[in-house]
Formats: sequence, structure tokens, C-alpha cells
Amino acid sequence: MKKNIINILILISFLILISCIYFIYDENKKWDTSDLKSIEKPSYIYNLTDFTFKKEYPLMDFNLIHEDNSEIIAWLVIPETKINYPVVQGNDNSYYVDHSIKKEESKAGCLFLDYRVCKDFSDFNNVIYGHNMKNGDMFGQINMFKERDFFINNLYGWLYTPEKTYKLDIFSCAITDVTSDFYKYKFTSLSDKDNFVAMLKNTSIHWRNIDLLPDDSIIIFSTCSDEYDDARVVVCAAVHHNIENL
Repeated sequence: MKKNIINILILISFLILISCIYFIYDENKKWDTSDLKSIEKPSYIYNLTDFTFKKEYPLMDFNLIHEDNSEIIAWLVIPETKINYPVVQGNDNSYYVDHSIKKEESKAGCLFLDYRVCKDFSDFNNVIYGHNMKNGDMFGQINMFKERDFFINNLYGWLYTPEKTYKLDIFSCAITDVTSDFYKYKFTSLSDKDNFVAMLKNTSIHWRNIDLLPDDSIIIFSTCSDEYDDARVVVCAAVHHNIENL
């Protein structure tokens, strides 16, 4: 009788161990971003001196990229970080929080543009969201811009779209919360835009003066931060739509 009880306890312990191993595997799989490695990254270059925009943009073939997901609208690269990812736009701001670029369940999600703005980044303020991954994936390295030296020494990013390739001028880093005006997407006048830029400057922990032209847009990279509950670190960059100004 005593031997049977011991055998039952051993069996129960074994089943619990198997369940724990499966749970850990399942959780790690949901946080996994390896599906991005299977997406062939078309060739691109970082340096403006390497090509002439008039002849060679856009620099990516989105026909190939769209074979993985037709909702991919751009590809974002920020040199000196791990940020080298496709950007999607869904029908809301929740689906891609926990779905991968291949529309599979994933707690890592993927980078996605706010669904309320135009997919060609022609609206004045365009917010791209991404998780702050502990291993630095997605927007895990946006936090690096909180360090003044890193902000000073890293001035640019690159945004590849089916129509054009944009050089992004990074000009601000701030800590804010989920309800702030950083996430504003409707602007009714030029003064409205000017007030928005003034708010960005007054709120930023780091700021760089740049020339924002009338046709330019702003992209904001947003991810979670640990300063307080619902804190966000946001990095702002200018999108120069007039290609002659690059």
C-alpha cells in the first residue's frame, strides 16, 4: 500500500514537471521573434552618399515582402540599434500587440502604425508602437535614446516604403504617459501643429533643433518605460516628404 502511494506521488510529480516544461516552452514561443528571421530582407543601404534618390528610390521590393503579409506598409531601420523590422498597419491598435508579422499569436507582437493615420505617413503625426523587449528586440532599444550621449551621436533613421525611401531626422526623446498629446493624430490648422511641436520641445528630456518644413511629418516611436505606471518612452523623428530636401 505504501509503495503504491509512493508510485502515485512520483507519477503526479512527473506530470507536474512535464506541465511546467510545456508551459515554459509555450510562453517562450509566444515571446519568440524568430519568424522575422524567415522574412527575406531586401537589400537596402544606410548612407545617402551611396546613391542618388532621383534614380534609385524606393530601395526595397515590397512585392516580396507582401508575400509574408500584405499589411506591411514600411520597413524601419535605426542604425546602431537592433531596430531593423517591417512595420504593419492593422484595423485597430490591438491586434498586432500580440500577433506576429505572420499573424500568429505572439506576445512579442510586431511594430505597427496607428490605424487612424494614413499608411503613407502623410499625416502630421504618425505613431509607431512596439514592445519593450528585455532582449532588445522590437522597440527594446528605444530606451537607449534616454542616454544623452547616445541621443547626441545617433541622428538618423531610415524608413523604406513602397513609394519612397525616407531619411528620418531624430530630434526628440521624452518620457510621457499613454494619455498624453504625443499620441494626437488630428490637426486642424498650422497653429495647431506649431503648438504640438512646442509641446514636444517643452516635454522632451533631449531635444535637437531641426527645420520642419510645411510638408514634413513626424514619426513617433513609442514603447513602455519603467519610470512609473503606464510610462512611455517616445522618440520623435521628422519625415521629409520633399525628396529634394534630403
